Amino acid sequence: MVVGGAGFIGHHVVKEMQELGHECVVLDNWTTYGILDPKEHVKLIDERIAYMNHPIMCPWDIADPTRVKTSFTKHLPDVVIHLASFPRAKIVNTDPLMARHTMIDGLENLLTASVKTGVKRFVYISSSMVYGDFEGGVTEDAPCKPGSIYAAYKHAGELLTKHFADKHNMDYAIVRPSAVYGPRDVEDRVVSKFFMNAIQNKPLNVNGINEKLDFSFVEDVAHGIVLAATHPLAMNETFNITRGEEDTILRAAELVKCLVGKGEINVRERDMSMPSRGYLSTDKAYRLINYEPRTNIEQGFPKYYEWIQNSLH
Repeated sequence: MVVGGAGFIGHHVVKEMQELGHECVVLDNWTTYGILDPKEHVKLIDERIAYMNHPIMCPWDIADPTRVKTSFTKHLPDVVIHLASFPRAKIVNTDPLMARHTMIDGLENLLTASVKTGVKRFVYISSSMVYGDFEGGVTEDAPCKPGSIYAAYKHAGELLTKHFADKHNMDYAIVRPSAVYGPRDVEDRVVSKFFMNAIQNKPLNVNGINEKLDFSFVEDVAHGIVLAATHPLAMNETFNITRGEEDTILRAAELVKCLVGKGEINVRERDMSMPSRGYLSTDKAYRLINYEPRTNIEQGFPKYYEWIQNSLH
């Protein structure tokens, strides 16, 4: 069962899982997050569903315990991959009560249903933002210092997952991705904003000349999540699943401008509401579950731009 399986990362996970021969059930409420144009959102969801190989779709809100219980009792999943969240932290920070509905209440419903129906492994998708500010090469045993409501909810989700798993003898895996981009993304993350602004010849706003991110191509991240869900050595472990390299946000903007051929770059002061980050070490994921990301931004940005161009026609 892939929760949030019609979402950006989720539909890539479903695609790979089904290619490996697994039957997938998708739980998703198809939300617009209150920021997306409904018509464009429907078009995007339709494209994601077409990309997947006909999974079982259950368009329900995970904060509804009755609906969750019904889905689990009917389908009896062996593995649950929980991706349902929000596309960026600022949405959560603006309306934390709305976010808690999904990120905490929904998670508790999923964990309760997982325990009651004998789920073998629960995979919780967290975020690199649980670390707070960090230098490049941060490892999974570094202290978590969440600096926003979004990060605090993600960290709380990790603790809740571990609690349920330990108490009820259920395997778990925790995945921490970072700055994910790629085909069929919403237009509300840093890379997607850069591309859409450049296409419209609008400024590409870079908040902090030295700020860096570990830009991660969605297919690499999805593959890491599949490994976390299926590899025997992923049991009860936490993994950084990213590219494992850092690039300045300014360099990312410059590459987008070069690919599109227009758009001016506007360097501003750092956004102090966001953590200052570098790259995440993926050594543990490589050592235990053979995770090897293959796509850097020089390869991934053109693939993303090609999809954007096709989707605009």
